[in-house]
Amino acid sequence: MPKPTSKPMPMPIVTLITGAILIVFGLLPGFLSAERVHFTAYLPAVFGAILVVLGVLAAKESLRKHVMHAAAVVALILTASLVRPLVVILRTVDQAVAMQLLTGLMGLVYLILCVRSFVSVRLARKAEGGSDAG
Repeated sequence: MPKPTSKPMPMPIVTLITGAILIVFGLLPGFLSAERVHFTAYLPAVFGAILVVLGVLAAKESLRKHVMHAAAVVALILTASLVRPLVVILRTVDQAVAMQLLTGLMGLVYLILCVRSFVSVRLARKAEGGSDAG
């Protein structure tokens, strides 16, 4: 199997992009709805803001490992948010459920990218003869 020729995007950048997308997801219902939206509609924006902050902090090499693990926990929480919408979607489809589903899917995709990145870094350290502990 040939090795990919392009280098994957650094996870701090992926974190910033994911956070920005979630912020848009969280703000959309307020802009699209003529009625007042429930505060929970803004939760994707809250998680997005957290990811943006973590992405900025991850730019500092000394913080990257811990910050990116914290970001992976946020992704795990987002992924857990898929349970209710998946149950509800079997019964009906509406805007709130669709947004919850999109938010959870973003978390799942981001979590997969985090795990891939962690494995890649660990393998690179091992190949360099460095410690992979910690």
